[in-house]
Amino acid sequence: GDGEPLCNPTFRDLIKFCRKIGIRSAMTTNPTLLDSSYVRFLEDNGMKRIHVSFDGATKSTFEKQRVGAKYSEVLHNCKLIGYEKRIQLFLNCVPSTEEVIKELPDYIDMAKEVGATGVLLIKFQADKGFGTPIDWKKYSGLLEEVREKAKRRGLIFIGTGDTNPTFHECEDAYVCPYVTLDDSVYACAYMANMRTTEVYMEEILECPSRNYIMGNLNNNWIRDIWKNKAYQ
Repeated sequence: GDGEPLCNPTFRDLIKFCRKIGIRSAMTTNPTLLDSSYVRFLEDNGMKRIHVSFDGATKSTFEKQRVGAKYSEVLHNCKLIGYEKRIQLFLNCVPSTEEVIKELPDYIDMAKEVGATGVLLIKFQADKGFGTPIDWKKYSGLLEEVREKAKRRGLIFIGTGDTNPTFHECEDAYVCPYVTLDDSVYACAYMANMRTTEVYMEEILECPSRNYIMGNLNNNWIRDIWKNKAYQ
């Protein structure tokens, strides 16, 4: 996640290597670079779950949010993953606009249509100067409707769908180390982002932040960094 893994020219080698040493693979993709042969390769080499970034249930909304992507092609590629059921398919949605939010009930139907296992709702966050996020309190009833519809249609519904700021204990720090281009190892991608504020209901709130660099791969192996005092 946090990038487009299929742009990596050595990605197939990485997947094969993970399978060889017994590591399960998962990824987030847009997934415009997938085709049937690539999906078969991923299935045969131990990919367990693919999250597809898909904002909006209609062509107009999706292509407005995902500039340059084609709605029909991405839907087709989702079906390549979802129909075989050898890889779990989750659709990731960032409800950043009124259009995306209002289409969430239809989004559940779309996810079922392409053979998805579930839907991940990723709460839209904005730093100061970026703008004012959607007022979630207006859509609490809609979110409950979406949860119930997902349950009826046999889909897993995960992610943040509440109307409160999401400052809480997070498990990502213990499962998702993140390496930046200078080889610094952070507890997760969001720590590397070092967001210091979040805009919520037109109010600028301070986020808890500090230096979350756990170590650097120029100095230590990831195994040693994982077990060091900073992580503990």
